[in-house]
Amino acid sequence: MIGSNPEVQERVYTEIQNVLSDSTREVNMDDLNNFIYLHAVILEVLRLYPVVSIITRKTKNSMDLSKYTIDPGSNCLLFIHAMNRHHSWGAEREAFKPERWLDGTSRPPYATFGLGRRSCIGMKLALNSMKVILIHLLRDYKVIADIKKLVINQELLLTPVSGHYIALEKRSKTLSSSFQPQDVHC
Repeated sequence: MIGSNPEVQERVYTEIQNVLSDSTREVNMDDLNNFIYLHAVILEVLRLYPVVSIITRKTKNSMDLSKYTIDPGSNCLLFIHAMNRHHSWGAEREAFKPERWLDGTSRPPYATFGLGRRSCIGMKLALNSMKVILIHLLRDYKVIADIKKLVINQELLLTPVSGHYIALEKRSKTLSSSFQPQDVHC
């Protein structure tokens, strides 16, 4: 997504420069809390493309849903992909808009890491790991991609059908005249 949205990528790069200056030091936990926009970008990507697209739950109690009643002990499938794109996210629910995470308003349920007391206990570790990886990558490279070319298969896990090609371009601050962007198959 950042390769397909250069203005978002440049805003993340600016945030990296503002938080870490031009240093190449390691990122620490205090730094990670200052990456507000990068955090919003990651949440938005995971809202649109959750890795796990379906989870199951077994009901403990009877549940009344307008015209239906779900009996205790019933197995229910929760379609995270659909929940994260529900009309309650607004008219632009299909759009990639990291800014939606910055406005301070309440949002519909975000189901990427599950919901409630059974949500993923590794969520903070996963988000912080993604931040560190992206910080190190974007410090030195621009990512170039076209999300429109990505074909995904939605089963239990959301996976690319045949991979996805991106290009990494060395940032101009250290660009050598012999450097050529590298295609990387992910």
